[in-house]
Amino acid sequence: MKELLFSCLISFSALVGNSTIPVVDMLDFYDEDKKGDLVEAVSDALHEYGFFAVKNSGIDQEIIDNAYSSIIDFFSQDVDFKEIYNAKDNNFQRGYVPFFTEKAKNKEIADCKEFWHMGRELSQSDQEKYGYWENVYPDLPDFKRNMTNYIDQLDQYNEPLQEIFALALGMEENFFSKQTKRGDCLLRAIHYPDCASGEFCEEAMWAEEHTDIDLFTILPKSTEEGLELQMPNGEFILVKVDNDTIVVNGGDFLEIFSNGYFRSAVHRVRKQESSGERYSMVYFVHPRNNDVLFPLPEAILKTGGVQKYAIATRMEMLMERLTDLRLASSDMLDKMAKNKVLFRLSQFERDSEDARLYLEEKGYK
Repeated sequence: MKELLFSCLISFSALVGNSTIPVVDMLDFYDEDKKGDLVEAVSDALHEYGFFAVKNSGIDQEIIDNAYSSIIDFFSQDVDFKEIYNAKDNNFQRGYVPFFTEKAKNKEIADCKEFWHMGRELSQSDQEKYGYWENVYPDLPDFKRNMTNYIDQLDQYNEPLQEIFALALGMEENFFSKQTKRGDCLLRAIHYPDCASGEFCEEAMWAEEHTDIDLFTILPKSTEEGLELQMPNGEFILVKVDNDTIVVNGGDFLEIFSNGYFRSAVHRVRKQESSGERYSMVYFVHPRNNDVLFPLPEAILKTGGVQKYAIATRMEMLMERLTDLRLASSDMLDKMAKNKVLFRLSQFERDSEDARLYLEEKGYK
């Protein structure tokens, strides 16, 4: 039954028309005569859209299909089985996150989705050295193998992307890769239920408007449409791409490094009239926890000469977001209160009022 469901979902994807976001060809990266134009095209896309699609990515489609098969298998299990792997004990960064647990920043209604979190498979010593959570795996055939293979593929794919971003900002080619080589990159495998007739969630909003708190995000083709991008004029457009392309979007950290020149574009996931349940596998590319995020001097000059973002570490920004979402542990709240990141963010009017209120509720001043 699962195999038939997956086949039907992929068949629907084949009906998608032309891309509604800029498309670049990764083969140009390996052609010295075209590489400069590719860097410029990506820079323009991140500036104007915050999103672009990549063809000829080199990612093995069989590895993508196997990973989708595994997540569909997991989400089809009963609630008791999934709850064994509930991620609440590690700030929801590894394992299963149930329906209506997460809400978008500054939103009151929780998203209508369940998802699975995992990171790279690292040694115990590396986990302790960098302060990362340990992966957990459900007792299902081939799940670990299929999902780790998927992450390995995306790690290979994102290396040239990071070089392109660095060159676009006038930095050395390895500026980002030095941070992300041991970064806490995160795979989120998501199941959005069929919201037909309001039987599961009232307004059919799978994920409310948000930006991604990472450097950038990689999204191979989802099983259904639903991703919508907010344009600079406030209008939302449905993101449509061809089957053989990969969607990439800039995150909050890339926006900080570029001093706002690259957009961390607002997007949402909304059920379309013709769609049923939806599965997607999103890969968030992160630096290391203690890497410092700051507007690059070259980017400040390019954007008018005024610094627009606070200086903070990757972990401080993550703590601020998890506190805003009320998902932070007591230990994380204690660190959040001590490092004064909310004060630093407030100097640029980028702090979260919800995070501040939650800290106050928990007794922190």
